[in-house]
Amino acid sequence: MPARAHALWIVLLALVAGLPALFGEFVLDDTPAIAESACVRGELGIAELWQRNFWCELAPNATVDAWRPWPVMVWRLLWALGGGQPSVVLPVLHGLGLVLHAAVALVVSRIVADWGRSLGWTPEWIARRSLLAGLAFAAAGVHAEAIASLVASADLWATLATAMVLHLACSGQRGDWITLPVWAAIALLSKETSAVVLVPALALAGLAAHRIADLALRRRMIRATLLVGLVTVAYVGVRWACWGLELDTHTTAMVNPLIAEPWLARLPTALSLLGRSLALTLLGFPLSADYSAHAIEVGVVDGWAALGGVSMIGVAGLLWTHRRSPNPRLAVWAGAYAAWWIVLGHLIVPLPTLFSERLLYGPSVASIVMLAALVPVRPTTNRALTLVVGGWIAIQTLLCFDHSLAWTSEPLITERTVANSPKSARAHIWRARLLLREGDPDSVDEVEHHVDTAIELAPNLALPHAFRAVLLDFHGQPEQALAEFRQAFETDPADPEVADLFIQFLVRYGHQQPAQMVYTAHANARAGQPHPDVHPPP
Repeated sequence: MPARAHALWIVLLALVAGLPALFGEFVLDDTPAIAESACVRGELGIAELWQRNFWCELAPNATVDAWRPWPVMVWRLLWALGGGQPSVVLPVLHGLGLVLHAAVALVVSRIVADWGRSLGWTPEWIARRSLLAGLAFAAAGVHAEAIASLVASADLWATLATAMVLHLACSGQRGDWITLPVWAAIALLSKETSAVVLVPALALAGLAAHRIADLALRRRMIRATLLVGLVTVAYVGVRWACWGLELDTHTTAMVNPLIAEPWLARLPTALSLLGRSLALTLLGFPLSADYSAHAIEVGVVDGWAALGGVSMIGVAGLLWTHRRSPNPRLAVWAGAYAAWWIVLGHLIVPLPTLFSERLLYGPSVASIVMLAALVPVRPTTNRALTLVVGGWIAIQTLLCFDHSLAWTSEPLITERTVANSPKSARAHIWRARLLLREGDPDSVDEVEHHVDTAIELAPNLALPHAFRAVLLDFHGQPEQALAEFRQAFETDPADPEVADLFIQFLVRYGHQQPAQMVYTAHANARAGQPHPDVHPPP
């Protein structure tokens, strides 16, 4: 089958698997990061955009250290082209996510094809393997969040650009000395973890370059390593000048218990997270918008850790067996696989989320590439491989379609998340918030259930206590509600939702001066700058 027809099938499957996302709303983090962002809506200048984080927050008031100007600038451009009308911009943003996902799937297919040619595969084998690899990536159910969540477009951009850099480094196409640094810059400006993947992967290939017999290939690998190194140094300088070099200093032990653990204690958990990611990538269920940190034991060697350890031993074994005649593609993708695992396992910096589907989008590129290229299958059994992988792709397409459908609205995704992650306090908070906003009196019992569960799972979180106070006020118990509000506000005076609910409560009962004191305390907790969603008392 011609390569153009293969590309068409891959793109078509990528679009079908994530098609429901095209009709999605602003869901969860999409609202504050895009729909309500002054950086995206054009209320701030371009220069000021570079001085703010992913959520358009200034450094003193930032809740995360994610500095990702590339996706924010893309959102801003599309918002302006859509005339600032959310109904016009929304399908364009979701369409961009589908296009980026299809592009990554095509790159995966191209990488496997190039690898096959370097290994001397037959044209038929190259065509079949590269097609299956592209279709597998396009259909994988675990990619639904990255496709459907607008905020996760940072992962799409970072993965596409990172894969292109590694692909160009190995293929050596004409003019790559220009395109390779551009893709490297996009990767770094889309997500900080790209540096943790690109630099080690190319450094490993550069170290192996002196054993490569092909002089032109050896020079190409060394040149690619130096170019990416220079771009990374420039990125660090720009980030330092615009934002600083902090990496997730706002991460708390509540969302990531590894923050308080020494490096050695993180290692078993990192292997466990790797095993979980492989299983979720291969199975495609159960999928969720949040995976509870309470369900993952820190520092324990379990079956998941064993699975992760076996995969790393396999990668190390492949490198060892090719040590005398190193394959540059093997070195690059083995390095990328290990580097993505380091990120996923929080071995360098504990991320704000212990485990999530969007974190698995990039690592699955390396996983699928290495499986497609290195699984030893004889040409006589290649038809059986095609049937097995084809069946898996069909199942994954249905799973991806179903989960993309859940991501189209907050009622659907919060219901799915609570069902698949019952131990997630954040999932119960999301569900309770949604029901409170809808204001349906018939849902009070369900709200109480989610609030009580969230408090039981995470008693130190402020927001569930504020929601409990709202419920107490609804039941005509203002004094008990006041006590709950005070507890919630004392726990986290910087939380804008807690502060705003508390102020509204006090104003409703005529307590103007206490309401002003709450507003002032909230502003002081955020370095003198109250959150724009917190309304001052009249």
